[in-house]
Amino acid sequence: MNKNELRAVVEKAQNGEKTAFEKLYKEFHEKLYFFVLKNVGDKHTAEDITEDSFLASMEGIGSLKEPEHYETWLHSIAFNKCRMYFRQKGMHEPFTAKSLIGCALITA
Repeated sequence: MNKNELRAVVEKAQNGEKTAFEKLYKEFHEKLYFFVLKNVGDKHTAEDITEDSFLASMEGIGSLKEPEHYETWLHSIAFNKCRMYFRQKGMHEPFTAKSLIGCALITA
């Protein structure tokens, strides 16, 4: 999906079009899942965080001011959910903000 297509799909999702969000899910689910899995190291936890991240993006998509940056925004949601997971477990986070920056550079 190129930048213009992404912008159009996100704008449709912001207007409540369900099929647009389904397209976003299909386009970014796998990449987001592996990003989360790399950070948490557990398949089930990665699945949960990935789904929670998509739900959060669906709920907050109206606040996204630059639709062409949806993927970076989605990864930042997942990154923060990973951080919350480690805090709740009382564990040290095995990643840094560089993980997110590296992902953003890959998607650009």
